[in-house]
Amino acid sequence: MKKRNVETETLGSKKNPKFLSMVSAHIPLVDLKANYLGIKEEVDAAISDTINNTQFIMGPKVTKFEDNFAKYIGTKYCLGCASGSDAIILALRALNVGPGDEVWRIEFFCRLQHF
Repeated sequence: MKKRNVETETLGSKKNPKFLSMVSAHIPLVDLKANYLGIKEEVDAAISDTINNTQFIMGPKVTKFEDNFAKYIGTKYCLGCASGSDAIILALRALNVGPGDEVWRIEFFCRLQHF
């Protein structure tokens, strides 16, 4: 990647480093491989156990996670969901939000087409 000089970068005909559309520096957010290698045996064993028991959904490991997470966040219940959309739908239904109700959301968000 070609290095760019922020001070001489231009937007149109005016020099303006605040409006750069690309940053030249590569800043890693997280090293997933290094993290995985540190817990590889535990992760591999859990994956192998899940495959061998064919418990891909529900099951005692999910129940254990829900119980532990509920304790961690200080609530009585926790319900694991398959996706963020499922979680939002469940939350809206718990609040009795339905057809005809107005729900505001941010622009960059999933569409709940099956609600």
